[in-house]
Amino acid sequence: MLQTVISLLLSLLQIFTDCVLFSFVRTVIVTQQRIAFSRPLERPLFVSRCKAIRSSLKPSPFRGNVYNIWGKVRFSDSDRAMDVFYNAVSGTLSIVPDQSTDSLTAAPKETSTPCFLIFDGVGLIQDELKVWLRLCTKQVGIILHSSVDC
Repeated sequence: MLQTVISLLLSLLQIFTDCVLFSFVRTVIVTQQRIAFSRPLERPLFVSRCKAIRSSLKPSPFRGNVYNIWGKVRFSDSDRAMDVFYNAVSGTLSIVPDQSTDSLTAAPKETSTPCFLIFDGVGLIQDELKVWLRLCTKQVGIILHSSVDC
């Protein structure tokens, strides 16, 4: 009987140990979200919003962390497409003219040539990334007129 109780206690101890170890050893899966768009971005807004990502990185469980942003974009201050790469861990941002376009045949700002950004991260939600991207574009204000009777 004592041997059975000891065996049961050892089994429970092993299960408890396995559960504790499992809670410390988790696999983190980094995924990519691709967003295509045609509106030009505002360069200062894009730069400041990228740099803000670094300070927003969270420790475990890492959900919502963006580690890299890369792709091809157009900025409102340039006719050329640009290759961009941002690494949130190092804070490195690279913006260079797209090598696949010739400067003499660069498309005008009004072009509908799709641009894209790819976000690498953990537990990313595409709608949240779209909101982030919209905040990098020129905001169109709405003016409400009200008539006041005097």
